[in-house]
Amino acid sequence: MARINARIDDTLERQLDEIRAITNESTTEVLRSAIALYRASLGERGRRAADILAANGFIGSWSGPADLSTTYKSELTRSLGAKIRPSAKRRKTR
Repeated sequence: MARINARIDDTLERQLDEIRAITNESTTEVLRSAIALYRASLGERGRRAADILAANGFIGSWSGPADLSTTYKSELTRSLGAKIRPSAKRRKTR
């Protein structure tokens, strides 16, 4: 756990004292809460795309071949071929 030594002006010191009196929390607890709230207010800024996708259920939520990352081109070709072939047959019979 890291230890923090910070200098604050008189106004912030009074505000910190008020918060501690109202909440009956230690300075450490107040600062932890303040940092957590500030981070939450930033939303997705500063987070890696993979972390955002994982947090929103996009990573690991679908199933497919285990080697899809290396065979996606052949899989896409096969899939598109299956979609294109039936329409091509319909055009020839007309």
